[in-house]
Amino acid sequence: MKKDWIYLGILVAFGFLTACDDDDNDDEVDDSAIKSDVSLPCDNKCQSNEICVQDARGDRCIKGCERSFVYRAQGLIPTSVEICGDLTGDEDWQSPQPMTQVEEGVYVAKLPVSLGRHQYKFIVDGKWIPDPANEQRENDGQNGENSVIDHQCPFQPECVVDSDCPGEKNVCRAFQCECGCAAPQMCNADLSDCVSCISNDDCKNDSNGPVCVSGVCGCNSKEDCGGNQTCHESRCRLSCQEHHDCGDIANLGCYDEGCQPHPLDRKYFTFHPGNRDLSHMLWIHVAGDFNGWPTCSAAESHDEYRLKPKGDGSYETLWEHMPKGRHEYKYVICYDDFRNPSPGMTGDEWITPADADATANDGNGGFNGVYIGPNTTCDDDEFDWHDAVMYYAVVDRFFDGDPSNNSQVPNVSREIKNAGGQSWVISGQYEGGDFKGLTEKLSYIQDLGANAIWLSAPYDNRDVSGEASSEYDHHTYSGYHGYWPSPLNSDYSSPDNPSPEPKVESHYGTSEELRELIEKTHERGMKVIFDYVMNHVDANSALYQAHRGDGWFYDDYPPSPGMRFNDYLPVFNFTNDWARNWSVNDARWWAKHYGIDGYRLDAIKHVIPEEAKETPRWSQANWLMDLRNRLNQDIRNPAGGRFYMVGETFSYDEKYIKKFVDDQTKLDGQFDFPLKDKLCGQFFYEAATDILANFEVGNSYYYGANAIMTNFISNHDLPRAIHLANRQVGCTDGSDSASNGWTTDYVQPGEDNPVPYERLALAYAFLMTIPGIPLIYYGDEIGLAGGGDPDNRRSMIWDENQINARQKELRAKLKKLLRIRKEHKVLSRGKLTSVQTHNDDATWVYKMSGACQEEIYIGLNRSDEERRILDTAFPEGHYFDLVKDESVEIKKTNQEYGNVTIPPRSYIIYLKK
Repeated sequence: MKKDWIYLGILVAFGFLTACDDDDNDDEVDDSAIKSDVSLPCDNKCQSNEICVQDARGDRCIKGCERSFVYRAQGLIPTSVEICGDLTGDEDWQSPQPMTQVEEGVYVAKLPVSLGRHQYKFIVDGKWIPDPANEQRENDGQNGENSVIDHQCPFQPECVVDSDCPGEKNVCRAFQCECGCAAPQMCNADLSDCVSCISNDDCKNDSNGPVCVSGVCGCNSKEDCGGNQTCHESRCRLSCQEHHDCGDIANLGCYDEGCQPHPLDRKYFTFHPGNRDLSHMLWIHVAGDFNGWPTCSAAESHDEYRLKPKGDGSYETLWEHMPKGRHEYKYVICYDDFRNPSPGMTGDEWITPADADATANDGNGGFNGVYIGPNTTCDDDEFDWHDAVMYYAVVDRFFDGDPSNNSQVPNVSREIKNAGGQSWVISGQYEGGDFKGLTEKLSYIQDLGANAIWLSAPYDNRDVSGEASSEYDHHTYSGYHGYWPSPLNSDYSSPDNPSPEPKVESHYGTSEELRELIEKTHERGMKVIFDYVMNHVDANSALYQAHRGDGWFYDDYPPSPGMRFNDYLPVFNFTNDWARNWSVNDARWWAKHYGIDGYRLDAIKHVIPEEAKETPRWSQANWLMDLRNRLNQDIRNPAGGRFYMVGETFSYDEKYIKKFVDDQTKLDGQFDFPLKDKLCGQFFYEAATDILANFEVGNSYYYGANAIMTNFISNHDLPRAIHLANRQVGCTDGSDSASNGWTTDYVQPGEDNPVPYERLALAYAFLMTIPGIPLIYYGDEIGLAGGGDPDNRRSMIWDENQINARQKELRAKLKKLLRIRKEHKVLSRGKLTSVQTHNDDATWVYKMSGACQEEIYIGLNRSDEERRILDTAFPEGHYFDLVKDESVEIKKTNQEYGNVTIPPRSYIIYLKK
């Protein structure tokens, strides 16, 4: 029997049967009984397909056999690991059984298990957890999960621990010997390392070269490469003397006699004159925001601005050290009369570049070309907001971790709905979620793949019910959402020590519990942003009562009617210096006192309404710029180089949204409503694929080179994403509580209807492979149902038995997409280039490149049928399928369609090797 010695001391006699719970057990276990070969009284009675068990029911034979359980430490090595479960088929769980550490951080138990399905957990230093290596789980009835096995006999694993796996397959996972290398790499036993090749045979068809050089396909000399190639840095590359020898001069240049990708800060500008008469041309130059838009006069003494004749009638220049991000430019032809132009002539001609990544309105009835470079480099592993994935948790609707703080506001609407065999609650009432609950579920959010959490406003709120803002909605609400702040009349004479100190919402917990939530989040390497509400306060608040009538608030309606959401929510008058300074001090205090990493600023467009800017005071009364200035001064060295501020401007006008974005003086970014509209039309309806493609190519940097927008599909103000995907609501539909917030129209699509879940996963594939911070609204990872506000704020479902198979598939797909985004930062930091759209087939292929030394191709198919991709979409060569974790080779077929197919309503993500 293989390695029986490692199991000595593992099997425990079952004479201590109790319900397996969290209480301490003072009974002592006889260590002498902990042996796998101990004879029990019923041993001789058991048949060959049975095993003997002795417990409180006496000694007995059960149909089953011994099974090994393995726990591998995640990080710190624990001092104690036990296992507990219903492994012998009893209703009550056995006593916790100790596991033995057989290798560093590896604990094993070999126990008798009856045939069939069983649940179990590990107890690691007193903490009960499911088996991290077993993805099969079920709800444990206590807001957690048990691990599940389907036990069959004989149980004959290939291995239990890594030492059972000599040779190249040197790790034991799921009881099988595997190579410890991620595909497509292989184990090299001699090097004890993961390599791309072991012998030259592994490199026969590799474009880098036919020789295995230190575990990587390449070359040792020019002779290894053959043809017109040379060996450059151990890789076969097209031999060259100048950039033009490389053909694709926009992407490749000649470096050390080998064609290589240009450094990230180089840009080739190319101009084709077509039929234009250039007989009187002196030169042509490039003018853009990166060189000051030089006119002919300014460019006369700057030869480096000029494009040189290529010899085929076109002109080009290689621009060194292009600044990162988005830049606009034009080509300028300077004619021989530009110094003394003829009547009616200007002597120059400004031309929209045909080689631009995108175009933008130049403000004079024409268009500038747009160059889109990488938005950042990949020099380190420090947190960068470009790489953030945001999870929005409405505190009250997430998880109830402390029932003692549950209470309700009188006279608030709450209705139980029944439709389609389902039952759910639509509520304007507090439902119990709190800070403790969020702290308990941080592991869930992190396991999903998010690394930043947006919390609904945690400030003390209005304590009485309020009517809806819509005259058509006759329901009443509480302040469960956090948008009815009721601040104290705090004195900020000492900014760090206000008197009295602001209060958190008691329904959510205490100040200490909020601080613990933030600390625990930071311990996991995750960031926290608060929702901050600055437009208005509760009429019952101490602050309003103290300053009513003294100019701090608009006691009647403000300049813009849209600024006031209800009579009981008076609006700040930020033309009043005292009011504006108080609000800025308050926002600064919450940020510093709790050590958060950013703000989501609610209804930012109402703080400086367009309608109010006619008054002279508004030019000085910029609340947003005052706040940014204070935070820049007082929060030093913030995570990711910035205290991230994202605004909510509910508008589909990108020009209007852009007005508030400037990472130095205003917002770092906004929620991208225009992108959400285009995304919805592309993936959920029948919009042509090139509409989204053309939009997104320019949109990535439309808001400025340093802007970081937040991309989303749905949020707390809109119907749930699953109903967009199910085509029940339109792409720009909002919440009308009278018609879509309190109805039975929005039932959860069943598992017999995969279409909306697949469409939603496809939309997420897009969000997770483009620049910007993707937002996951809590519950959207399982396609949680819900119409308008407040139906879109149903309580999060934690019972896995209440989640159908399609919901679980959607969550699994999203987790995989987030893992891919995390491991390949070119998806968040690189440049998007549209490769191919095919409107009839509703497919789009684009690539992310220009950062992190990677190039990834993404193919999307919104059709209800499998589609083949045009042969021109992918360069021939080797790829790695990041979704399926397998190697792919693409060869030209000399036909219209290539050998790449995408399933219906699905996607592919290929890493170019």
